[in-house]
Amino acid sequence: MISSEMPLNKKILIAEDEAIVAMGIQDTLKSFGYGISGIVQSGEEVFRHLAEEKPDLLIMDINLKGNLNGIETAEKIKSDFDIPVIFLTAYSKDEILRKFSKHEPFRHLNKPCRPSDLFDEVESAIADSG
Repeated sequence: MISSEMPLNKKILIAEDEAIVAMGIQDTLKSFGYGISGIVQSGEEVFRHLAEEKPDLLIMDINLKGNLNGIETAEKIKSDFDIPVIFLTAYSKDEILRKFSKHEPFRHLNKPCRPSDLFDEVESAIADSG
């Protein structure tokens, strides 16, 4: 359920190679009161952004442009940064479990996602992280 309280100073990085999808997520998150620290399209850009900014959360598509996919990027993030990741994917949960079971625990949203699901997942990830 969407809370009437506005999130306090939480910035989210969106890593999505489909511009329309990224803009939709950005608009939805802004409507909930979150700040957007940026939108990037590749794993390499994620790391450049994380080195400059300190977002509270990363929402990342499994398929990204560049040499690193979302899973590979998340593996490196886990070892170098303390930031929760929500995967954005067109895969079903079962497909993700089969392909990426060694990467659990993980959060994910299926594309397209409902605004209420996005809010709930973001709130849960932020609450779990600290």
